[in-house]
Amino acid sequence: MSTLVKEIKAPARTKAKVGSKSDVGAVVPLTEAAVRHYTADEIEKLRLLPCTARWLKKEAYARRVPFTGVAGKLTWRLDQILAISQMFDSAPIGPRRTA
Repeated sequence: MSTLVKEIKAPARTKAKVGSKSDVGAVVPLTEAAVRHYTADEIEKLRLLPCTARWLKKEAYARRVPFTGVAGKLTWRLDQILAISQMFDSAPIGPRRTA
C-alpha cells in the first residue's frame, strides 16, 4: 500500500447510518495496521503478547486462540492479538480485607 489509509466504498443502494443493520454505502477506513499480519516470531520479538512463539503456535494448532492460516502459515492481525490478550484478562474478586 502506498498510503497508510485507504477507503473502501461499498456499492450504494440506499443511504444508511454507520452502525445500522444496513450499512450499504458506508465508507470503511482501511489502515495498513488493520491488515498487517504478524508471525509468531514477530509477536514474540516485538513483545505484543507475553508468551513465546512456540506457545502461540501450539495454541493456534489446537484452535484455542484466533489466528489466520493462509498457505500453511500461521499469522495474526492486531485485532486477533488483542482478542488473545483479552481472553486471559481477569477481574478482581472483590475488595481486600485489611488486617
